[in-house]
Amino acid sequence: SHHLRVRRVGSGEVVDLRDGAGLAGRGVLEASGREWFVTVTEAATMPPPAGLTLAVGAGDRERFLWLVEKAPELGVSRVVPPETERTAGVATRIRSSHIEKLARRAVEATKQSGAYWSPEIGDLEAVGHFIAQARSGSRWLADAGGASPETGPGDITVLIGPEGGLTPAERADAVAAGWTAVSLG
Repeated sequence: SHHLRVRRVGSGEVVDLRDGAGLAGRGVLEASGREWFVTVTEAATMPPPAGLTLAVGAGDRERFLWLVEKAPELGVSRVVPPETERTAGVATRIRSSHIEKLARRAVEATKQSGAYWSPEIGDLEAVGHFIAQARSGSRWLADAGGASPETGPGDITVLIGPEGGLTPAERADAVAAGWTAVSLG
């Protein structure tokens, strides 16, 4: 109600509806005292986006929140905050208690951007565990010295280090597990 009042919305206005899980629709707003109702005039389920996972070193919490806000605009289907050696000691790093807030922010950003699907927010996990998990599709390790990425059919998972990058040992583990170093610049 507050949002509609601030936006100076009135009864009879047509609004687009999104639930962040593929349901899209259109409806007409109706005011009844201080409450608002939407009469849904059309609805459809949109197909999910291609599988694009971004795993970004969970360093600074505010920067990660910004990333989660931009993810729906990029068509990202999943965001994972792996904990790396260089993020473990950061005071403002992402913690497990922040996952719920990240998920809410992803839904809000999805609605604001007009996207149909909100990215899933994965749990905080050790980067070694994330690297070792089997995944279908391409597995890219973001690296300024890597080759240009080649896209093909299937899902794509991109591992991006925190500020300062992954440690040499973490990079070596990723390459040994079949991740391809690619330059995204």
